[in-house]
Amino acid sequence: MPALDTESLQGSRQVPTHNGVPFVGSVPALFAERPFDFLSRLARDEGDFVKLKLGPKVAFLVSNPDYLQRILRDNHHNYRKPQFLYQGVASIMGNGLAVSSGDFWLRQRRMIQPYLHRKYVTGLTDLLTQAIDDYIKDWGAEAEHSTPIDIFRYMKRLTINVIARAIFGTGLSAADLERVEHDFPLIMDQAGMRTLLGFLPNWLPLPGEAEFQSAMGNLHRIVMTIIEERRTHHADADDLITMLLHAVDEETNTQMTDTQLYDEVRSLFVAGFETTANAMAYLWYLLDQPENQPVADALQAELAAVLGGRLPTAQDLRALTYTRNVFQEAMRIYPPIGWLPRIANEADHLGDHAIPKGAIMLLYMYGLHHNPAVWDQPAVFNPQRFAAEHSDKRSPFAYLPFSAGPRQCVGNEFALIEGTLITAIMFQRYRVRFLPDQALRLKFTGFNVMPAQVMQATLQTV
Repeated sequence: MPALDTESLQGSRQVPTHNGVPFVGSVPALFAERPFDFLSRLARDEGDFVKLKLGPKVAFLVSNPDYLQRILRDNHHNYRKPQFLYQGVASIMGNGLAVSSGDFWLRQRRMIQPYLHRKYVTGLTDLLTQAIDDYIKDWGAEAEHSTPIDIFRYMKRLTINVIARAIFGTGLSAADLERVEHDFPLIMDQAGMRTLLGFLPNWLPLPGEAEFQSAMGNLHRIVMTIIEERRTHHADADDLITMLLHAVDEETNTQMTDTQLYDEVRSLFVAGFETTANAMAYLWYLLDQPENQPVADALQAELAAVLGGRLPTAQDLRALTYTRNVFQEAMRIYPPIGWLPRIANEADHLGDHAIPKGAIMLLYMYGLHHNPAVWDQPAVFNPQRFAAEHSDKRSPFAYLPFSAGPRQCVGNEFALIEGTLITAIMFQRYRVRFLPDQALRLKFTGFNVMPAQVMQATLQTV
């Protein structure tokens, strides 16, 4: 890697800069070393604000909480999403919250956010708990025979079932649930590829196009059938799709059309499926490391004291504080969303640094969560960081597994409750033991932090 120098932008102090090679800048290094490894090394070795050259474009790698606060909240109007990256996933999410913008986005968020508030999500606890229990109780054979499994794949199947139950309740037939379980990993693979290839024209066929179109057709049929059924027969069903069907925007006194509801449902699937699945798989990996045995012991002690082997209820959530902290700390070490891009509409300043108009801002959550200026011993798995007495002293922009500001993930409370419940139920029943000689390497798939290889494990019955 070429040595970094420091460059002075007008009106700013010097910034560590990776110039790369003429004309293309850092692009060859970015892909020769793999994007995750390259960016992580820059953040680790050069600090929490580094300048890069991406061809003719100026880019900044940002893992400083104060700068992220300005970009995501204090001056968020000046930093837009690059459309070429998001238009690639529009065919998957439609015009849902993750893709939409402007007044339409604001209207949709006003209608959706109340139903994903902790108060409402807590009301789904029994539904989620039953979905988790129904799915993992069939893993006894794998545990009995110590069958090696791909734990990331198993967690994906589990979270598909959980989010499907939350959205559709018991209205999803066994055949349709099996179809969603089969199709959605394919859809998510396409989401990652289309994010990175969003600059290509929509008409250009991509690898797996026929299978993708078939999977999206299945999802459309399933969701639209349930919407029609809910409108006609089950207006009082206790699930997210029914809540959203009745949602009214107070400012315009309007409701969602069937198409808008479909877009938001598939956005919820995309947002809530792979990120939570990955977080859970990383959690099991961390708990299986010998140095983290004290954490596993403390988790077991809390679950024994609060639950004593039974399934958790909504009333138990407040008492499962350490369990929740374990899940949050796993998302700190391995954030589900590793980075997010923004573009500066106009010139700005981040601290003493001048940001030119049009600059690409690479918001690096992985670097933030491993920033030693923010986190003491950032490589250490320590759930006590999220005890109230420590969290209250930290910047709210030091920990961003769900982003922050007006465009913070609307499903953050759902994910926290889901992760807490999965941890509580699974850890009372199984231990996940990773096969030896597997070094976890990471990569980016779209915005997500993913393992670079299959991670095999066995299940042990407790």
